[in-house]
Amino acid sequence: MADERQKQKWREASRRYFEKNRTKILARDRERKKKKYADNPKWREELNFKKRANGMGFTKKQWENMFDSQGRVCAICGSETSGHKNGWHLDHCHKTKTVRFILCTHCNRGLGGFRDDPELLRRAADALDEFNKNRLDDGEVE
Repeated sequence: MADERQKQKWREASRRYFEKNRTKILARDRERKKKKYADNPKWREELNFKKRANGMGFTKKQWENMFDSQGRVCAICGSETSGHKNGWHLDHCHKTKTVRFILCTHCNRGLGGFRDDPELLRRAADALDEFNKNRLDDGEVE
């Protein structure tokens, strides 16, 4: 019981210290992280992979196998570049957490914008086709 009270006091003291010195602590932490990135690129690569794998239990080997099977390009548009400094995106079903593809930033945002609904994507494609057909029929040049 006394140990728990002491831990609580330490937590409170730590919280107060952080609130009082927030900017100094955050600046120090940013500098440490920057130095660690510079000193150890493998650590940065591993950290970025963990962010991309998003806690879905997807291993580095599975990632490499999937990306190789896609030809090391975006599964949708075929882009050879990720379009973002953090790299490629691991697309997954939000309901089942099942991995689907490795995508570039633009395609990943597009699927997310359409809430992973194939019908919405089809309607958007039809609307674009209709717009482009009418625009070309009116004599406008792209």
